[in-house]
Amino acid sequence: MKVTFVNRFFPPDISATSQLLGELVEDLLRMGVNIKVITSNSSYLGGRLSDTDVYNSENLKIIRISSTSFGRKNILSRYIDFFSFLLLGSARLFMDDSDITVLFTDPPMISNIGAMNSLIKGKKYIIVLQDFFPYTAERVGFLKNRLLFSILHKNTSYILKKADAIVSLSENMADFICSLGVPGDRVRVIHNWADGERIFPIKKEESKFYNSSDLQNKFVVLYSGNMGVPHEFSTIIDVTERVQKLGIDNIIFLFVGDGVKRQEVESIVREREINNVRFLNYFPKEDLRDSLALADVHLITQIESVVGVNMPSKLYGCMASGRPIIYIGSMKSDVARIIREADCGFPFGVGDVNGVYNAILKLMNDRDLTKNLGENARKYFIDNYDRKIAANKYYNLLREVYES
Repeated sequence: MKVTFVNRFFPPDISATSQLLGELVEDLLRMGVNIKVITSNSSYLGGRLSDTDVYNSENLKIIRISSTSFGRKNILSRYIDFFSFLLLGSARLFMDDSDITVLFTDPPMISNIGAMNSLIKGKKYIIVLQDFFPYTAERVGFLKNRLLFSILHKNTSYILKKADAIVSLSENMADFICSLGVPGDRVRVIHNWADGERIFPIKKEESKFYNSSDLQNKFVVLYSGNMGVPHEFSTIIDVTERVQKLGIDNIIFLFVGDGVKRQEVESIVREREINNVRFLNYFPKEDLRDSLALADVHLITQIESVVGVNMPSKLYGCMASGRPIIYIGSMKSDVARIIREADCGFPFGVGDVNGVYNAILKLMNDRDLTKNLGENARKYFIDNYDRKIAANKYYNLLREVYES
């Protein structure tokens, strides 16, 4: 079985889809799959990757396309990079001889390549909806032109209906895919994952970063990951301000990561003169266990409009680290449901400042509760979202499509 994966980023790049695809490729190689990856030599942050020789396997061929690499400075630079890779990737894929093409939806509309290849050459293709374009863009307000959205909607519906299989990242997303007219038997729910052998519970004091920070003897609320448009921050900012006004000086709110909303959040914190908030840049992947261990409780947020088209991948690392989770977003979301089922934290609606504030105090003052919820998170993760579980699901799906 020969499989070609297409995604604009691939390790050593640090983007989320790059890291996920890299781990999946490693696991499938161990299962005996012959793999080709069509990707770029670009970095998610802009510029070129300095070292692209990250894998050594006779069953793996990585084809790096020299598409443009202007980065994420503005919308224009992003679209130029998108369409540059789309054009060059299409040309390269038409020469491909693999049995199945798997498209990771970066850049948006890359699934059109699979559909054209299927129409012209009869190739099978699977879509992994890491980015559910155009619906996410429309719901966050990026795509406001109704005529353009209608055209893109019809295109996406057609592409999805023609796919041999579609990987949905959550149950809510699967429901939305089926609402577009896609047969339910072609939709597979395979959540993203974390590596439970690399990320596991350790004491906060055992983290290599504990002594190099000002977090000693503090209760740490940690937001780790992308601070992007689908994420909601006004509620937690109001909570930080309330904690400060009430004179509670042993709680720190730590944001680790980057994204288009980080500068906005930093600006609001400065304007309100909130001094219990800290910001750090991304840690290397190999340090993720230690950075997540800085938390007493993890924070995940979503704007309510993206339920069904966006699933925060940070959930799985948070659960793997064995810490409780506070979620701010829609109560109808998969994240809220999972937290309730796992009994590993507290979900709250956007704007529920009282609820979030009281939950933080409850966890800070009841360390047995914090410990129990963290243990529940780890157990639920091991049973449902560990890396090897996802790899087996992808392998079984590839075999099913190959043999159909």
